[in-house]
Amino acid sequence: MNKFNEKHFGKYEITIRTAELDDITNLKMLNHKWNNKNLTSLDNGFLSVVYDNDFFTNAINNGDVLVFEHVDQKIGGYVLVNMVMKTEHIAHVQSAYANVKPDLQSKRIGYSLQILLDTELQGTYFIVTASKAYQKYFNTKYDILLSTVSKQNQRSVRIHSKLGWNFYEMNNDYLLFEYIL
Repeated sequence: MNKFNEKHFGKYEITIRTAELDDITNLKMLNHKWNNKNLTSLDNGFLSVVYDNDFFTNAINNGDVLVFEHVDQKIGGYVLVNMVMKTEHIAHVQSAYANVKPDLQSKRIGYSLQILLDTELQGTYFIVTASKAYQKYFNTKYDILLSTVSKQNQRSVRIHSKLGWNFYEMNNDYLLFEYIL
């Protein structure tokens, strides 16, 4: 597995590192906590996809999960690429992207990037640091990252746009975001 570890200092001392199997409980907890079905307000962003033990095990073994860890070893967020779970949604994303960018289909494409920052990291501009780190890491595996974002998730739409992601209309509910590494 490709190990990645960077330390970043600011308001918090944070290590961005490759996830380990011991992180699964915390990753699942964050993933479920920020699932739109579990939130009373969606203003701070939300996740639409819930992942389980098997998913995280396979994604970690594939080297497709980074965690954002505080100095006290609390995981304050993560970023992952879903290259291990084939779903109807991913098939739809692959098809939609092939229609939008047929000339790029021979590239190494990382589908369904999901990024999550827990409450204490939101609004701290850590997202910029995290973005640079995950781009550096995933650049060794992928040429293009794709993510879908609900049009209701205006916080995520704004952040992806500010970070330089291109977006395309996918349907009435989602935007398809593309980042070329």
